[in-house]
Amino acid sequence: MKNYGIILASGSGSRYGADVPKQFVKIAGKTILEHTIEIFEKSKLINEIFIVITPEYRHFAEEILLKNSYLKVTKLLNGGEIRKENYRRLC
Repeated sequence: MKNYGIILASGSGSRYGADVPKQFVKIAGKTILEHTIEIFEKSKLINEIFIVITPEYRHFAEEILLKNSYLKVTKLLNGGEIRKENYRRLC
């Protein structure tokens, strides 16, 4: 049986007030998205990782994936307008 980690990273960050969504803000030299992926990568309970991202910022996520060569990330999906749509795209 496979376990999938799903990272919903398609928020716009409008309440955060930065130039980019908060998942792309750097803390300790890495984006919040990178820190999150690394936790899933290290987990023995997770076999594959799906990331849902805003189409407008997809290139940021693609750069992160290319730079880090994560082994478990198997899908990068475009997110919808609201979180509920993002969840439906996975089902």
